[in-house]
Amino acid sequence: MSGRVTLVPAWILHTRPYRDTSLLIEALCEEHGRTGLIARGVRGARGARGRWRGLLQPLQPLLLSWSGRGELSTVAGCEPAGPAVPLRDEALLSALYMNEVLLRVLQRGDPQPAIFQIYGDTVAGLAGTRGAVALRLFEKRLLDALGWGAAYDHAADDGTAVDGARRYGFTADRGVLATAPGAIEVAGDALLALAREDLTDPLVMRDARRVLSTALAPHLGDRPLETRKLLKEWRKNLG
Repeated sequence: MSGRVTLVPAWILHTRPYRDTSLLIEALCEEHGRTGLIARGVRGARGARGRWRGLLQPLQPLLLSWSGRGELSTVAGCEPAGPAVPLRDEALLSALYMNEVLLRVLQRGDPQPAIFQIYGDTVAGLAGTRGAVALRLFEKRLLDALGWGAAYDHAADDGTAVDGARRYGFTADRGVLATAPGAIEVAGDALLALAREDLTDPLVMRDARRVLSTALAPHLGDRPLETRKLLKEWRKNLG
């Protein structure tokens, strides 16, 4: 990353303090993919830089400018591209889960406009009444965009079309399997619904969650996702 970039659409994935007054930022940008930035002097600042501090948060659509060379460039401008998305409770934890997943699977400087669109669509979906469906579709579409998706309507081992009345195996490396001892078992009708992206049935959602979690697992590394643990704890406390 080099030179100067002016007012590109972006979302903040993560921030952390840097030195006494600055922030280290990981952003998802439409034209530049995952981008590492430094926002200098914004912590405790007043005026324009103090306003940047309030904007440089997850769930705030932004227009970002930066300059510099190397892994980390310096934020040179920050404007809202719309109102912040007011998520709470499980929807907020789901959004933070998305951010953590993207930090695990995306490399800096790899433009991913399709993933930028998927992310924005999912944030809007989490704000609606079908947030759990939006999150599962995010996982499916992310896998597809990165070339890791499976053909859910055909068995990879024998090429036959999935039969909704049967049960199948699923593995991350091979996908849907007609015969797969030791693989997770999934209902055929759930696989077909996942292929259609029709996840309204609770039983379909249960199987879709298991399939997509299995498909993502090899790409997330060995460390457990912190947000996944928080989601489990939140649901447990909710009863």
